Amino acid sequence: MTLFKPFLTAVIICLLFQQSSAQSDSLLRDAGLEQLTQYALRHKPGVKQSYIDQEVGERDIKSALSGWLPQVNGDASFNHNIKQQVNALTTDGQTNYIVFGTKNVSSVVL
Repeated sequence: MTLFKPFLTAVIICLLFQQSSAQSDSLLRDAGLEQLTQYALRHKPGVKQSYIDQEVGERDIKSALSGWLPQVNGDASFNHNIKQQVNALTTDGQTNYIVFGTKNVSSVVL
């Protein structure tokens, strides 16, 4: 009984596969050249892979050509000094405080 179930399953699968291939064979027997070509293109893995390879090649070409296009780069910065550096300068006994630097610094580069 235990060997009967796997055997029966295998027979059913073979019969179903044979029936489906017989149906596709009868469809292909009545098909024209254009239909056969379309069938081959849809069901052949090598053809599908060649289409994918073609798309990858076209993307690689576009990527390589993008290096020849003009490039534009930009950079901007802004610094706000909360407290500026102060130095004491003593001349003739009198101390003067001098502020160095600027309060705000900005730059733009293209």
